[in-house]
Amino acid sequence: MADDFRVMLAELQQLAGQSQVEMATAIGVSPQFYHDIMHGRRLPSVAFVDKLCVAFGRGPKGRAEWHRAAAREHGWEIDDPEPVRRVGSRRSPFIRRVS
Repeated sequence: MADDFRVMLAELQQLAGQSQVEMATAIGVSPQFYHDIMHGRRLPSVAFVDKLCVAFGRGPKGRAEWHRAAAREHGWEIDDPEPVRRVGSRRSPFIRRVS
């Protein structure tokens, strides 16, 4: 899959054969929220990516790929190819701001 989050999301939507409304419903967000992410008006949150991965059965490696792409949308880069989330920690030592 491509590195760009919105391209990845469009590819997933096409593979699933679903409309934007159907994708939003499957993920558990409003159609407007999904549309805004697809058009770059909103950035994907950790919660959105988690819901997306649950809805479409992505395993740990797939989740990491989606989270890395979402982080890039925010201007961040995740260095570790398989970051480990520490319980109770909202920051990861593997994430840095891209200048």
